[in-house]
Amino acid sequence: AVASLPDAAHCLDARARGASARRLRAEDRVAVAAVETRLQQADALLRAGLYADALTEARAAVAAAAALGLPQVEAQARLALGRALAETGALVDSERELRATAKLAAGAGDDITEAASWIDLLDVVADAQRPDESLAMAPLVEAAVERAGSPAALRAALAFSAAVIRIEAGRYAEAHPFLERALAIWTDELDPSHPEVARVLNTMGNLASYRGDYDDAVTRYGQALARREAALGPSHPGVASVLANLADLELDRGHAARSLERCQRALAILEATTGGDPRGREHALRCIGSAQAQLGRLELAHAALTAAVAIGEGDGAAGRTGFLVYDLTALAGVECARGQPARALALVDRALALAVNKTDRRAMVAVRGRALNDLGRGAEVEAELAAALAVFDGRPDDRAALEFELARALWPDRGARARARTLATAARERYAAAGQTRELERVDAWLRARG
Repeated sequence: AVASLPDAAHCLDARARGASARRLRAEDRVAVAAVETRLQQADALLRAGLYADALTEARAAVAAAAALGLPQVEAQARLALGRALAETGALVDSERELRATAKLAAGAGDDITEAASWIDLLDVVADAQRPDESLAMAPLVEAAVERAGSPAALRAALAFSAAVIRIEAGRYAEAHPFLERALAIWTDELDPSHPEVARVLNTMGNLASYRGDYDDAVTRYGQALARREAALGPSHPGVASVLANLADLELDRGHAARSLERCQRALAILEATTGGDPRGREHALRCIGSAQAQLGRLELAHAALTAAVAIGEGDGAAGRTGFLVYDLTALAGVECARGQPARALALVDRALALAVNKTDRRAMVAVRGRALNDLGRGAEVEAELAAALAVFDGRPDDRAALEFELARALWPDRGARARARTLATAARERYAAAGQTRELERVDAWLRARG
């Protein structure tokens, strides 16, 4: 509660006071105070991870504010509603409310609320897998923050959002300086112990993981987890999201049992917290399925990933399909391991059709290569694998998958066998370094069979 207090300077700004600076009738002052109380309650519920309750409270605040006929009060209420809708995964509705908020706040001269709504809208558009649109919006959002006087909290939020939209677009190198800027603002100008710092650290961990810097990712995730557990308690949904990210990282490093334990804990937290964004459960289920697959428990893996796909398909109706792409790809990998390459090919082709991020598409090509190689149709995917490998800058184990499937595709051509052996050997070394035992065994078996 203390961490969420606004900058004191905001209270002294006549532009920001809006309705409260006007002469209101006594009954209006009472009504405005009642709306503000609801908004404080909605904010508290949202921070506590009680998203469905926050949504109910925010809707009531909007209804009460609209009846007052005071645009600034209604804008503040709609901002709360837009945020609650985003947390519950209703991106289409959230976007509509945030656009209404920006218009109302602009008309009321409330630059702070207008800028905050634009920043939240930027996040929602990026989350809805529209990276080009979010990147085009960014200069307009920057201008709104400048009109609001560039307070530190808004600058930190804008820097964080600028990083997120670049990550969603696969522009990882460009994202890192913005995360550093957000962290510096919180550390130097605001409050280094604020729970929001954990969100920046968690995203830094994601970025390090995407780029294959696992040591830095472990450090960042560990810092984020410690902060969230200390500030929010061990059963908050925010803790679950970091646990799931750590579990993914453990999986990339070949620690499947440890990964499974973390993602099962994450799922338990999320199942006990009703009304949240279904993507959290989807992520945990995908993590569980991937860990079970790495442990060789293919039927358990298939069940968990099928459940994740079902959530992802429902999420598509809410305005995004980003996580569904990963679910389909993971399930395709399990189908290959179960000896069902035709099913795998259909799943991964669907994932590729949905994917927006070019880096994600390159990682999926390896699964497509495996399915086609297993079907004896490696020649169809050889050029695609080679092109993906030529520009790949992601995780080492994803590179290894591309190398090995390209080796398999090349092998029937006797003139290309030396290159195929080189690629398979390189893949073997990467899998060994990453502790990916099952994949290492698969490469070794292939190499042994070919002398």
